[in-house]
Amino acid sequence: MSCIKTMLIFFFVFVILITTQADTKITVINHVTVYREEGRFGGWPANHGIWNWGDEILVGFSRGYYKDLGDRHHIDREQPEEHLFARSIDGGQS
Repeated sequence: MSCIKTMLIFFFVFVILITTQADTKITVINHVTVYREEGRFGGWPANHGIWNWGDEILVGFSRGYYKDLGDRHHIDREQPEEHLFARSIDGGQS
């Protein structure tokens, strides 16, 4: 599941970078875990949308069951998949 965690971290770093004004210098980036659950898969936030209102960020993502599929996405296609939202009200810190 570390691949999924890494994808989500990179996605939120990207979101923070594009939502910051161009004349603002970024000196510190904090990595946070957005979703993690043993035996589950979380991914594809770009497919579900992201919204930003000041310090509030809302991102949609897919949650399914984890299945080791080698070099493919580790989601068990024989199990149900859900579409969820993750929300931060402190600029992505939590």
